[in-house]
Amino acid sequence: SNSGASTPHNSSSSTPPPPPPSQSDPLTVGTRFVKQYYQVLSTTPDQIHRFYQPTSWLSAGHGSEPTIPATLETIQASLKSRFVIAESSTDPNNAEKHAETPIRFEFEHGAIDAQWSVQGGVLLVVTGQVLVPLLNEEKDTKKSFVHTFFLGSTTAAGNKKSYYVHNDILRFVYQPETVSTATPVAAPSSSQEESEEAKGAKTNGATVEVTTTTNTTIQEKV
Repeated sequence: SNSGASTPHNSSSSTPPPPPPSQSDPLTVGTRFVKQYYQVLSTTPDQIHRFYQPTSWLSAGHGSEPTIPATLETIQASLKSRFVIAESSTDPNNAEKHAETPIRFEFEHGAIDAQWSVQGGVLLVVTGQVLVPLLNEEKDTKKSFVHTFFLGSTTAAGNKKSYYVHNDILRFVYQPETVSTATPVAAPSSSQEESEEAKGAKTNGATVEVTTTTNTTIQEKV
């Protein structure tokens, strides 16, 4: 069968052979990369540029705003700050305080999708949340993001394959507040309230507490 639009169709043409069984599947490659990448971004963000090459292309945007791609050489100085999201404040020292706060990620409700791509590369889409510290609040807020990578493939000494980030697209997802469309319920009458109190007495007034699991944060060493 035809392997591409540029190849004339004939009976002798054939599709490229699948990766050999000994080769890692794309999800394994992607998972290893994600653990290393976000661990470095959380602990030693000054070293995050080591995942890229000078010709790598990057862009970042919020919501539906357009982005302007740039090469690593252009934005390397501000590369680590793409995940530093300072909340609006009149305090001029807030930006500096946020910059000193470690970047934390949560992937409990995220996912990793990976596919083989051209020349042995891997197309990777990561969804997760970055925890944004609110300096005047006790609890952090969360910003959802979609991070798309194309991992270019290179062959090092000894025919060992390695990967680098050739394309990087970061998009913070706008999440509007949900509006309840439930039909209003009339307040219970005094007799209904008394009935509910009696029911609660029969069950010893037990209440159900809903807890969430611990935030999943990547901790694997590079």
